[in-house]
Amino acid sequence: MEVTNHGSPTPIIITLISENSAYATTLSSYFRAKGYQLQWLNCLYPTAAELTQLAKIGDQSCHVLVMDLANAGEEVKDKLDEMRKFFGSSPITIIALVDATEQTKSNIAQLEIATNELLVKPVRFHRLMEIVREETCPVPR
Repeated sequence: MEVTNHGSPTPIIITLISENSAYATTLSSYFRAKGYQLQWLNCLYPTAAELTQLAKIGDQSCHVLVMDLANAGEEVKDKLDEMRKFFGSSPITIIALVDATEQTKSNIAQLEIATNELLVKPVRFHRLMEIVREETCPVPR
């Protein structure tokens, strides 16, 4: 579940949140091929208990949540804000994967506000990996 990225002393915890097991398997295989480990939560939004477990994994870890939000409704921003509260001051990156045809303009706008990155399906895996690298190994300014 923990991976130390090349050149980064901070452990990276990548969690895929998706109700689609086939998509989760595909993403998991891709992350493993790139040297990352991925844990999967089979849900649209994690429960309080699941979030508590993720937050306990390590205060010094960088949490990356890759969320397949195929069926996200109007509650999406509130749900994502709740998730951020669980992590408190721990660094967390939320990357949302959405199908634009299944989202209203309002939902897309809420997702853009509530996430670090928003990718529209079909997701280019190399772009997803580029975002993960950028979020976990920031370039010094």
